[in-house]
Amino acid sequence: MKQTAVRFNNGAAHNCPPEWSWTFGPMSDYDLWVVLDGHGWFYINGKSYELRTGDIMLLTPGSYGHAEHELDSPLRVMAVHFDFIEGAPEPEVLYLYLRCQETSFLEQMLWRSVNAGINNKQNDADFWLTAVLKEILPEICHGEFSVYQNKVEKLCNEIAVHPEKNISIKEMAARFNICKDHFSRVFKKLKGCSPQQYLIKVKIEQAYSLLLNSNLTVSEIAEELSYTSVNYFCRQFKAERGITPRQVRSQTK
Repeated sequence: MKQTAVRFNNGAAHNCPPEWSWTFGPMSDYDLWVVLDGHGWFYINGKSYELRTGDIMLLTPGSYGHAEHELDSPLRVMAVHFDFIEGAPEPEVLYLYLRCQETSFLEQMLWRSVNAGINNKQNDADFWLTAVLKEILPEICHGEFSVYQNKVEKLCNEIAVHPEKNISIKEMAARFNICKDHFSRVFKKLKGCSPQQYLIKVKIEQAYSLLLNSNLTVSEIAEELSYTSVNYFCRQFKAERGITPRQVRSQTK
């Protein structure tokens, strides 16, 4: 597994004024941006990216471009400059763009890194910044996802045994001690589908088995699998199997 070590250089929260714009490059170190609020654009190495709450940009040494925002929706960002000591991206990578639905956790960790840097606690600043990078850039900091393989398989087995349980993505992620977005990336990388898609697939497979091998009505099967709406259950079933539950039942008669 690729190891990661970083050195925090400086960082701050920025409430960009309405007239703000920024032309940069070539960058001399890494610059991590987490958009906390606002609406703007990044133009990097000839490509453009819309910026909204939850967007993350990692500018790497050598990258160049321009950033701006809407006058009535100024950007509020956390920005940190740092260097990789170990585990840096490949040399040809000039920037990375990600989208995260929940930024409060990242904001807290970045604040800890920035505050540690302000107070000349270099080791603490490096530690918290590394934690952030491991959350949002697993392809850089973890190199591979095999570290989660056993835990994901255990979770999938539990879902298969108890398809009636409605476990949320947040609850799943909490078991791994990672954020929802990172967990979803890990799960999809290992299983080839999102956690929600996997849950639906398991429920529908169980429903199909019950339609073939039990006398339960369609409504009873939906209730057995914790669906609160029979119509919603039937729509999911058809989307997954290409046939309605009643059509399956009629084939068994």
